[in-house]
Amino acid sequence: MLRALPRRLVLSAAIATAALAGTGTLAAQARAHDAAAKLRAALPPEAADRILARIAAARARQLPVDALENRALELAAKHVRPTDIETGIDRHADRLERARGALRQGGRGDPSDTETEAAEVAMGKGADGSAVSAVARSAPSGRSLAVPLFVLASHLDRGLPSDQALARVHAAMVARAADREARAADREARGHRGGGAAGRPSGDPASTGRPDAVPANPGRGTRPESPRGRNRP
Repeated sequence: MLRALPRRLVLSAAIATAALAGTGTLAAQARAHDAAAKLRAALPPEAADRILARIAAARARQLPVDALENRALELAAKHVRPTDIETGIDRHADRLERARGALRQGGRGDPSDTETEAAEVAMGKGADGSAVSAVARSAPSGRSLAVPLFVLASHLDRGLPSDQALARVHAAMVARAADREARAADREARGHRGGGAAGRPSGDPASTGRPDAVPANPGRGTRPESPRGRNRP
């Protein structure tokens, strides 16, 4: 019995780990099935098969296929010809791959789907690969690039030249990093101060403000004796 217990525990842990690891996969499969069903309902069967095959090829290239599925559904809802949808999906996949390559060239070894999509949007607004790589290089490690890249796209969409837009994004990232460092330094300083007067035990003379030689509450509990006979009636 004692020998069988560890085996059951190991088996239970393995099942739990597999279930957690499979949650993301199951969700992705559910989304893909839903998109496929919608495309098959909106397009002729052969056209839907060809478009889904292109999306599957993009998935094999580890591209963010959610963006491709949404684009295909958007075009189908607008009654775009299936052949034009196929062409649009191919071009979109190529742009996503170039965007991911620019991020990797900037040092982002494994960009997230959101980062790749944001880079593709920025490049669609006029940013070249070197600008996307520059954002990736200048961003603090461990921070998502999605917001800076969407901001870059917004600047470009408003007509700001690429170099000026990139300079603004870089300045904003530097300012945010400096602000985070200042807040961290302030928290650390407050932590050190908290170990001073506020952290002293109540019996410490320094916490009460009296010198060491002065006793606390002298004479409490005693009454001075009156001179003999003074308090008699």
